[in-house]
Amino acid sequence: MKHIEISELGKILTDGLALGIIFLSKDYRIIGWNYWMEKHSGIRASDIVGQNIFDKYPDIRKRDKEKYITACVESGIPFLLSPLLHHYLIPIDIINKKNKTQMLQYVRIYPFRDHDSTVGAVIIIRDMTEQVLHEKEIFRLSRVLKGIRDIHKQMIGAESEEALLAGVCKIIVEDIGYEFSWVGLTEEGTSVLRQVSWTGDRYTIKGLNAEGSEAEFKKGILGSAIKTGKTQVFERSQEYVPDISRTCNFACSLPLTNGNHTIGSLDIHSGEENVFQREELKLLEEVASDLSFAINTLRDRQKQQEAEKKLRESEERIRLTNQLQQSQKMEAIARLAGGIAHDFNNLLAIILGNIQLAEMDSDPDDRIYENLSGALQGCIRAKHLTKQFLTLSKGESPVMKTGAFGNFIQETADLALAGSNVSCEFFIADNLLPVRFDEGQMRQVFNNVIANACDSLPEGGTVQIYAENISVSAGKPVPGVMIQDGKYVRIVIRDQGIGIPQKYLSVIFDPYFSTKETGIQKGTGLGLTVAYSILEKHGGYIRVTSEEGIGTDVCIYLPAFEPEIIRKKREEMLPFKGKILVMDDEKMICELLKKVLKRLGYKAETVRSGFQAIELYKKAMNSGDPFDAVILDLTVRGGMGGEETIRKLMETDRNVRAIISSGYSNDPVMRHYARYGFRGAIPKPCQIRELDNALCSVLITDNQ
Repeated sequence: MKHIEISELGKILTDGLALGIIFLSKDYRIIGWNYWMEKHSGIRASDIVGQNIFDKYPDIRKRDKEKYITACVESGIPFLLSPLLHHYLIPIDIINKKNKTQMLQYVRIYPFRDHDSTVGAVIIIRDMTEQVLHEKEIFRLSRVLKGIRDIHKQMIGAESEEALLAGVCKIIVEDIGYEFSWVGLTEEGTSVLRQVSWTGDRYTIKGLNAEGSEAEFKKGILGSAIKTGKTQVFERSQEYVPDISRTCNFACSLPLTNGNHTIGSLDIHSGEENVFQREELKLLEEVASDLSFAINTLRDRQKQQEAEKKLRESEERIRLTNQLQQSQKMEAIARLAGGIAHDFNNLLAIILGNIQLAEMDSDPDDRIYENLSGALQGCIRAKHLTKQFLTLSKGESPVMKTGAFGNFIQETADLALAGSNVSCEFFIADNLLPVRFDEGQMRQVFNNVIANACDSLPEGGTVQIYAENISVSAGKPVPGVMIQDGKYVRIVIRDQGIGIPQKYLSVIFDPYFSTKETGIQKGTGLGLTVAYSILEKHGGYIRVTSEEGIGTDVCIYLPAFEPEIIRKKREEMLPFKGKILVMDDEKMICELLKKVLKRLGYKAETVRSGFQAIELYKKAMNSGDPFDAVILDLTVRGGMGGEETIRKLMETDRNVRAIISSGYSNDPVMRHYARYGFRGAIPKPCQIRELDNALCSVLITDNQ
């Protein structure tokens, strides 16, 4: 009777509720099953009442949910089961957005009491599927939006296509939370997709995971995305890529495009069902669109940079070719000028002598004397002209001396501008290195260049002169000048005059070329030609850049000179000369180094093998007159080389000061000499000052 009363009461109370109500007896038989349960489970109450709930739904035991029901019946304790943690209690399939899915349930289990005793349980089920999925979708979309912001930042700061794609894949997986992401780019004219970047489990898509791997995509949703240019969504029942669909559960292929052409795809994989819904796909399509734009922009930028690089290289080749041609032309002109000057001077000497004799035989009051004096002045001017020819030729070598160049520049410029309406501003570095130069010839260079600057400023103005130290190497070349590696003093003489037309820049060093009126008072066209020749003899370079209406820059490069500085350091920091041991298997090198070291103030002894070096070093130590430093050849034919010798020497003297020397400058021992116990390295061949610097460095360091 009690069972009937409960069932009727339950039906009256629960059929109108939008909740599932299940009444259980103490032995877990279903004694009440309301209309909501009939509707959603598809099971009538008359068909299920009386059955054991665990027998009817064995999934409850499999999922370890039985304990909540039994605890409630046996102990009278109520339980709440969250859909986020437990998902469901009674498995019920529903249709959500046209997809079949498991109902997510919020479950409450209460004890069913009769007076003071528990006679069963009441299970109340609320359908939370739509709400939970909606909350999950909102959460996922918020993560996607944040990921998109991060991806946009990645696109803005990307320096290369490789870095951009790697960064986007990483954000998609690590920040947004998808299982796997990869980008494939198509090879033009082929049906091959090359996987260029990925983040996640590399084996999620076997056959495409190795760098440089290839896959044909004529079939499957990946192929459809590439061929149609439209987003494709993959589920288990479909084919993703031939022969690998078994490893992929849920994915979407987002085509990457350039105009009407598909250049690749952005593929995203997920382990969850129903993630690629309309709103989410729209956001991901926005990512693919922006990524396409970024890829195309980077490629366009790269093409532009390559084009600009080729243009610069082309312009540089033209400038260097012109410089080489100019140098060759100047060499030919110099030979010709020297020959002409020599022959012309012989003839001029005869003419000059005879004029002077005729002048001596003439009466000063006679008209012929006046004519002879005019001819004599012409010969003297011709003599100055032949001097310029001799300067231009290789015959007149400069008499070099080393000196401070900054004061020389200022004194020469001030004298050259004296009495003119042009002033000069100097910007000379305080630490300007000394230069070896012929004072007379170098004064002629500056006079010629400054004279040209004054002529370009007919109304007066200012000439600016800059001087600084520069270092030239393969990594830091001088644009437009074929200049050897080393340290230089660069002088720039700048005016803001009328400038030189571009069409004349290639011929300004040619003899007798001038944009001024020719003649003794105006211009001979030899000023820059002579300057070019003098600087070439000094091992220097000259380059002229100009723009009409803006002005002209004349850049002069002269080799810097430092031996006085090095000798000063020796005198100040090394009160002793030092005893040096040289080991080299070449007899002539041993003899040469012995002479050089003696000239530098050292006492030197030489040996031809590593064994001899070790024996002589030990002998010197035992005698109380040890060597201050050792120079070891890296390779010795048929014998012990420098690397093995230094190990043996260090067994005898841990503080041995050794320098490695070799013609193999790229050898690891030469490049990383300190790792092998050496204090320095000297390449072969080397200049005497390089040898002296190396020894000074080793001895100074250990005696400071």
